[in-house]
Amino acid sequence: FQNYVGGRFEGFSGPGISESNVAGLLIVTGIMTTAALFLSGKLKEKIAAMGMMPFTLNALIATISRSGFLALGIAGVVLNFFAPKKSMFTVRFFSVAGLILLVSLTNPVYWERIGTILAGGEQVEGVDTGSKRLVLMGAQFEMSKAYPLGCGHRCTAVLSPNYLDDAYLTVSPSGVKARASHNTFMTMLVEQGIPGAIFYFMLLLWMARTCLRLRRPMRDREGLIPQTYAAVVAVLAAITVGDLFVDYLKFEARLWFISILMVLVRMNAEMVEAEKLVANERATDCAKFGSRNVSTSRRRASL
Repeated sequence: FQNYVGGRFEGFSGPGISESNVAGLLIVTGIMTTAALFLSGKLKEKIAAMGMMPFTLNALIATISRSGFLALGIAGVVLNFFAPKKSMFTVRFFSVAGLILLVSLTNPVYWERIGTILAGGEQVEGVDTGSKRLVLMGAQFEMSKAYPLGCGHRCTAVLSPNYLDDAYLTVSPSGVKARASHNTFMTMLVEQGIPGAIFYFMLLLWMARTCLRLRRPMRDREGLIPQTYAAVVAVLAAITVGDLFVDYLKFEARLWFISILMVLVRMNAEMVEAEKLVANERATDCAKFGSRNVSTSRRRASL
């Protein structure tokens, strides 16, 4: 609030927050986490979460990040889909309220840049539609052909002058012309080679299978754990969307939420075992009670 004077804000600080797109995605993870705390928290926690949300959304808007906007939209849809049954109406109500708040905080400059998404990467004179990223991806495919086992960490920028015209390169403060990767999968493919690309797809497959496997048991529960589960799935979906537009190879929050997902898998297994134990105890008690009734009835019949 002290430094922002308009335009695209790049002054975020923090580990790994190198530019506004990274900051935008990190803020989206915060929005989903706040939603989980709001839905499962007590009155004081709900008030605190609601009080911080306008500032959080305003920070996201200040990034004017198209990838952040898309990540937020996908995360919101996923959060509504994976939310527990008993809180489904509440989640949808506050999702609409959050959307209204987001729109009320925006300005024409923001929507002008977001509107370039509709261009689909076509080249429009004087407008950044992301077309340079498509050209870069084509060059990265050529790099991967030359280095099928990878050319090393951050080699996309090193090789880019050999594969791209100067018009597609950016000049660093030291005067070096280069173009860094803007897609996480392409980064893995070029810099870590085919093994890196396979690893990325295996990671996506594991996340999808794990999230879907937990959906049924979590939907019928209440409290912080199922709300956290829905937020974690939403965050991982947002990060996957962000991977399409920005190089998030070392995005720290990804590791946080993958770790939380692993914890949820363990906690769910423990809860299932506890539920089975309670069910077995009830079945045993019912059997004992039934056998007592049968023996009592036989005793009465004999008398």
